[in-house]
Amino acid sequence: MKNRTMRGLYVLGPLIFFVYPICCFLLDQADWKVSLPKEVSFDFKEHKEKVYKNWFNPIHGLELGPGINNGIRYNENGVLFYVQWLLLLDEYGQIEEKDKEIFYKLVTNLESYHKGQKVKGIYDRGGRESFINKRPRLISHDNITAIVAGSILFELNFGKEVAEYGLKNLMNFDNQNVHKIGLKNLQVHPRDWFFWLRSSDNPFHQYLSYFSFPVFLLAGLEDPINHIKCRPVWWERIKSSSIDDVVCFLDSSGPLLWYVRYRSLKRKSGLVALTKKICERLYTINYGKQWRTKLFKIYFKDPSHPNIVLAQLYLNKKSPKK
Repeated sequence: MKNRTMRGLYVLGPLIFFVYPICCFLLDQADWKVSLPKEVSFDFKEHKEKVYKNWFNPIHGLELGPGINNGIRYNENGVLFYVQWLLLLDEYGQIEEKDKEIFYKLVTNLESYHKGQKVKGIYDRGGRESFINKRPRLISHDNITAIVAGSILFELNFGKEVAEYGLKNLMNFDNQNVHKIGLKNLQVHPRDWFFWLRSSDNPFHQYLSYFSFPVFLLAGLEDPINHIKCRPVWWERIKSSSIDDVVCFLDSSGPLLWYVRYRSLKRKSGLVALTKKICERLYTINYGKQWRTKLFKIYFKDPSHPNIVLAQLYLNKKSPKK
């Protein structure tokens, strides 16, 4: 019995650690024909000027309303909203060097502080928050994912830095206690591990990412099918409800985070490009042909918000480019 078990391990080990990653690597190299920029009749130059003047807050990203971008943070996910807007611009071929410079400056300003020094790969929700406050608001996986996605878009190193910090600290992104392994802000979802590790140009990071790809794929397939999103709440009780171990949402903003993942990493990963193609068909089935606009409207209620404006342009993509 013992010898049979050992023989099984000798066979299973190479399959798991060599054959499976090699198969993933080969599929990951597939070229799924990245789509060309869409053509629309729209004044992008004027739009971008208005956004950077009225909506962009240099301390953390896009606000949810105009005219409140005066250096005080008015929402939790400014960098996420900003990267969503950038990826929408990219769909129309409207990314410029200026956008790269602004994104780079924004993210470097978000880097967390430890003993008075900035640390690569760990971030605050707003610029210098961990320098000013010993207990800043914990960073979320949404914002980390947005930073990584922007890094892919502009071919920067933030994704590699996130992967390195995560591995070194066992995926605990606690910007209140930088470089401390623990449970306070432990990122446990393999979906995020795959995205962050695969974004890196480090071959070892990419090798590790393949082991969490099956969960990334399954989670991606589940998102457009299941409109009711539930997640456990381990870190705090839900004060306004009798339920204290789970919270559910109807049509949450989760699909927008998948948009950020697909739209950015598809240019580097054939696995992600294939997953994107399948899941976009599922979104079309469940939300209709205007699924992109509908998903953005779930979160952004102001019809003049830059993300809504660009998402609605998709409906007019066949009109001549201005």
